[in-house]
Amino acid sequence: MLSLSAVVCSVGRPEILANALESLVAQRESGAVSELIVVARADDLATHVAAAKFGARVVQVDLPGFAAALTAGYRAASCDIVAFCDDDAIPEATWASRHLAAYVHHRVGGVGGRDNIQGDVSVDEGVRVGLITRFGAITSGHHRGGGSARSTHSLKGANMSMRRLAVNQLDLGEVVKGVGAQYRSELVLSSFIRAQGYALIYDPSCQVNHFPAERGSGDGRRELTVERVRAMAWNEMVGVGLVADWLGFRAYIARRVLLGTELQPGLGWGLRSQFGGRPGLRMFVVNVSATLGQARQVLRYCEEVRRSFR
Repeated sequence: MLSLSAVVCSVGRPEILANALESLVAQRESGAVSELIVVARADDLATHVAAAKFGARVVQVDLPGFAAALTAGYRAASCDIVAFCDDDAIPEATWASRHLAAYVHHRVGGVGGRDNIQGDVSVDEGVRVGLITRFGAITSGHHRGGGSARSTHSLKGANMSMRRLAVNQLDLGEVVKGVGAQYRSELVLSSFIRAQGYALIYDPSCQVNHFPAERGSGDGRRELTVERVRAMAWNEMVGVGLVADWLGFRAYIARRVLLGTELQPGLGWGLRSQFGGRPGLRMFVVNVSATLGQARQVLRYCEEVRRSFR
């Protein structure tokens, strides 16, 4: 019978963390959660105190960033399944048991669920959740999915779980670049699991109510700097490169250069952003330079990883 470790990574938000832990303690008492872990910085004494109040084991992380915290969490866990939720999310009562139930098939390596942002349970029937399309587009929509469980390509950190043995050898903090939330960390983690032949499942019945808290200075969701665009380019290319074939990766690179996104502008988004009074063309140059300059290194890394699984 599989067991589950529930892990919450938290930095300096003890009052918010308490809401998540209260729900997880109830699920520990029901037997669905076997182990409760809080990942915290060594000097974050308030978070240590909050975790101790709820009987959670504290795992200290010395390096900054979301990826290092995730790595510390799944490497410290002792159960078969490691489930993560954000400290600003409150898991519903059946959260852990639904995650566990999804691993009935041995090929399932990771499971994601809905994060009801601000408690919104609205469903978008047409949303394509967490997919990498053939031509390199990456969809999200984890907060809008409905219906039955189905295959996906990427999990979301606010509500995800994985087989511990599928990720224990990955030092995500060594692979992912950037600071703070580290854009596309979950994509890299998800693709690492898929590269081993596991399937990922999105089950909208696994739900947390998510109340996104303020991020630290310089880590805003739409704050663009040269360093951040370069880091985002690396992280996303690794996430795609681990699972894409030869044609798929090149289609993705072409899409990045010619179109891009608002946060990683290609030529299309660069021109559009410039017309809106933002430094879109400058970020376009940075993004394209980072993409083309790092693509070969990304491919080498991804091939090394895939070779290790053969």
